[in-house]
Amino acid sequence: MNLKQVACARLCALNLALGVAFVGGAAVLAGCATTSGTAGQTLITNGPDAAMALDTATRTRAAQSTLNSTASVKDFGAVGDGKTDDTAAIQTAINALPGGGTLFFPQGIYITSATLVTNGKNVWFAGKDKDGAIIEVNRIAAGLHAISLTGATKYLLVSNLTLRTQSPLTSDRGMNAIRADIGTNVLAVDGAELHVWNVRIFGFNFGVYASGKNVASAKFDVVHVFDSDIQTQGANAASVSDPLSAHHARIVHFHGNVLDNNNLGDHGVYVIGSRYVSVNQNRFRRAAGGAVKIITNVAPGELAPYAWIVNNNTFENCLASATLTVDGDYTLPLLEFKGNSILADGGGGTDGASVNIVAASGARIKNVKVDDNRFTTLQKSALALVAGQGAAIEGVSVRNIRVKNFGLAVPGTSWAITAGGRGTLGDIDVSGDFDCASNGRAAYNLSRFGTINLGQTNQVSCTAMPVR
Repeated sequence: MNLKQVACARLCALNLALGVAFVGGAAVLAGCATTSGTAGQTLITNGPDAAMALDTATRTRAAQSTLNSTASVKDFGAVGDGKTDDTAAIQTAINALPGGGTLFFPQGIYITSATLVTNGKNVWFAGKDKDGAIIEVNRIAAGLHAISLTGATKYLLVSNLTLRTQSPLTSDRGMNAIRADIGTNVLAVDGAELHVWNVRIFGFNFGVYASGKNVASAKFDVVHVFDSDIQTQGANAASVSDPLSAHHARIVHFHGNVLDNNNLGDHGVYVIGSRYVSVNQNRFRRAAGGAVKIITNVAPGELAPYAWIVNNNTFENCLASATLTVDGDYTLPLLEFKGNSILADGGGGTDGASVNIVAASGARIKNVKVDDNRFTTLQKSALALVAGQGAAIEGVSVRNIRVKNFGLAVPGTSWAITAGGRGTLGDIDVSGDFDCASNGRAAYNLSRFGTINLGQTNQVSCTAMPVR
């Protein structure tokens, strides 16, 4: 089985595990043989998390069909000895691919001193494995990246590689391991796709950065990163530094990654102005600005949100777990934050909460599912629901939640679940266990909700009673 077949089979298996299906069509079949869907069609899943479907197998197969040529960087003079500057040889190999293709990196350490650019070609940067095939940037300079999408490139794929700086950055230089910015690229095409898997990234300010334009002319169709280990660096906790960033994309899927900010940067995942977002089964560590931030972008031609799914992740020692904000006149039909585990949260979100769901002025969020989460050792609250002036949050479910030892920052003041703002809060269902550990005030303050349905709830060692 060649590299293309391995990737295709891996992506098909992933989609089947998620329960992928097309609206009005059949599921992607095993082996990437056939599909009844078409690119750009609305996608959902039949899986237990009701997450939207990401037709990555079909899309990656389409990308790979353009990559008929295969070349080894060593055929063009790259040495990979960890000493020789291989930049010119690798760039020559990219330029020599007729119309694009697969660029293979055998085991070795390939030193580069300038950004490797696609020059409008569809390229798959493929290593033997991420432990043995390494691209190492040997200098620090503003705007220097390991790999960058340039020109009219439609498909950029990166797999089985380590991308690192020779020494970790200690300043903010805007250096990216993988940069795909069609927002500032006058030659960019609408519908570009970025697929990254089994990659290790270390030492850069940004891991993977993908951005379309906040106009209708150039959006990413797919930004897909999975099974990768990304650790970013910055000057301090206030640095703008994200392992994964996606702006203005129709589908964003981050799955099975380990994302570490080293307490030197912003968010683990930062998504702006994107329609379908799935952040699933990742491990977040030391995000000084909060682990997941997803926001709309109010601008002509921007994408309206459809489904945001943040499920089955682990958050460790982050300032906050998630801030999910809809503003303008947008309506978000589905928001899920389910099955997550949160440990040692810094209380840096809205009203000091770990999870912050915000409908800003005029916005509406429906079908909010915050079920089956586990929170332990929180500086302040577990969940804040905030509706601004003229905004609404409707259909909230907080079932089977467990919160233990919260309100550490100022004992006796924090509710595990709180609500605020001047907008409308509809109905809410709540059940779970709340252990204040003599620090938290009480399990919840739901006085601003219209209809309250309480299931089995248990509160222990709190300083006050819940408020309905």
